[in-house]
Amino acid sequence: MGTRGQARSFAAGEISPELFGRVDLAKFVTGLALCRNFVVRPHGPVRNRCGTQLVKEVGISAKRTRVIPFSYNNVQTFAIELGEGFFRWHTQGATLLAWTTWSALATYEFGDNVMSGGTLYTALFTNTNDVPPSANWASRAYSGAVTYNRGQMASSGGTVYYSVQGGNLAHAPPNATWWYAMPADGTYQIPNTFTEDELFDVHYTQSADVLTLVHPNHVVQEFQRLGATQWTLSSPSFSITGANIPSTVVATPTGAGAITYDYVVTSVSTGNAQEESLQSASATCTNDIAVAGQLNTITWAAAPGAIRYNVYRLSNGLYGFIGQTGTTTFVDDNVTPSTAFTPPNVDAVASGTFKPAAVGYFEQRRWFGGDPANPQTIVATRSATESNFTYFIPTRADDRLNARLAAREASVIRHLVPVQAVLAMTATCEFKISSTDGGAITELGRLDAGMHKVYQRRKKGS
Repeated sequence: MGTRGQARSFAAGEISPELFGRVDLAKFVTGLALCRNFVVRPHGPVRNRCGTQLVKEVGISAKRTRVIPFSYNNVQTFAIELGEGFFRWHTQGATLLAWTTWSALATYEFGDNVMSGGTLYTALFTNTNDVPPSANWASRAYSGAVTYNRGQMASSGGTVYYSVQGGNLAHAPPNATWWYAMPADGTYQIPNTFTEDELFDVHYTQSADVLTLVHPNHVVQEFQRLGATQWTLSSPSFSITGANIPSTVVATPTGAGAITYDYVVTSVSTGNAQEESLQSASATCTNDIAVAGQLNTITWAAAPGAIRYNVYRLSNGLYGFIGQTGTTTFVDDNVTPSTAFTPPNVDAVASGTFKPAAVGYFEQRRWFGGDPANPQTIVATRSATESNFTYFIPTRADDRLNARLAAREASVIRHLVPVQAVLAMTATCEFKISSTDGGAITELGRLDAGMHKVYQRRKKGS
């Protein structure tokens, strides 16, 4: 057989009809005019495209619905159904159920939920035919004496409800402010505030069990998986750090003098991050601690979760560091304040009105852009944090980032794509944000013109 008509590889995939006359190109020899219901392999062959199977009808068939992938690892993956006003989950060819109807023929594992007699029960042990209620089942019937966390479920009148707020006490369902009624067929479904027109403009990024959702009409939303059937949707707080601010700060002088001393205190939280809180309210006293034997004693109330405290004294307009302690008392016997170390500050951009259009992770920071109030501004959290937008004076390398793109047109940032650098995409331009020396992007670099450059490439025809 001659070589005419032989196709040894299909690696080029479908080619444009404009190339049909270019028999001299290698792409022509390995290309296809039409490849329908096949998938081209990079090695050259093609294989049948996998078929699809109907798992379940979407929540609202009359309206558009979107599917978002969620992959915790190679064995825990979900297709999240994002519809107008609701989320659902599909995995392993089935829909995630909040509960099933109890059956003596079924085998139940610890944590399984069942409905029996109009009441929701959770299995406390593995059992096969133990009829609830019994010691092997925990009742999830609503009780006005129980405080429900966000994401917990309770049954009332044969309906299962999802608690949409934390601290849910003495708010009996049905109550739309506090409870969301789940479908009667047992489908695990929780509410959202997105409309049909907004669904395909929702941008997202994932970090382990947390999915961040952004849309310019909504404040930032965090989707967290706390359990197999306990997912929560809430707005993170960007205005504070992970540490609690000390309260009731008092400065007590020992001695006399006419010099006013002004102090603030911060706490350092437990955990790997060990974040520092914002500064407390100031406490003042008059004394002259330059005199031998005279001193100021600063006390405060313990902050929950704090492992130690930093104490600062006002010096030339800045609160300078004077010491650290593991107790709630510090003695200032004329320590010289170091204004190289000051309390953290926080951006106003990270308030409850923050509504970015784009989000992504890069270099252990969570990046945001396209907020309608600041359409060309990019902000990123402090290094190794999710929601900490604090910064220091003087600037530190791990401070939050806050920069505005310098462009001829005021195009809104629509996408943030993390690759070897951060690509900020607008309607007319793409910007590459990186460090010129190949190192990490830092706030110090942003202030140093030699460290950062933003490259702009005009789209064809723009």
